[in-house]
Amino acid sequence: MHILLCFLFSFLAQAEDRAGSITYDLGASVGVSGGGSVDRNYTEVNLGLSWYAADFLAWRNSGFARFLEGADTGYGLDTSLRLIGDLGSSTQGVSVFVAPGYRFASSSVGSAPFAEEGLTLLLGGLRIGGGAKQIFHQLVEPGREIENQYFIILGGGGRL
Repeated sequence: MHILLCFLFSFLAQAEDRAGSITYDLGASVGVSGGGSVDRNYTEVNLGLSWYAADFLAWRNSGFARFLEGADTGYGLDTSLRLIGDLGSSTQGVSVFVAPGYRFASSSVGSAPFAEEGLTLLLGGLRIGGGAKQIFHQLVEPGREIENQYFIILGGGGRL
């Protein structure tokens, strides 16, 4: 999936001038945490701020809360560097992104590096899309598996 999205970037034109701007967004995701016989479903909500160093590059920081089935709520911050490609105008178009990052989280969630990718459709001020995030817990906690998280993007966000 990462290779496909990176390949798409070579064909996409920039939709708007975002360099130097800060945007915000709200999101939600679902996933499964654990491994083997102790898998537990969870839901996460997040509020993100992105600073655009260039039209195609954003530093995103997102505070989140994880509601895990049968456990305490976990909190943390995801920080990533998103490579973004746009096709269309500032009111209609498609946007794809790929990003490496790091998750700083409470012990109930666990800190670890991650990679994410996604696609959104822009219709007026509304963004609709989704993506996936792989959290590589085994790199900091041997024996723990990669966690796959799937998220939807419904809503807008805005500019500060």
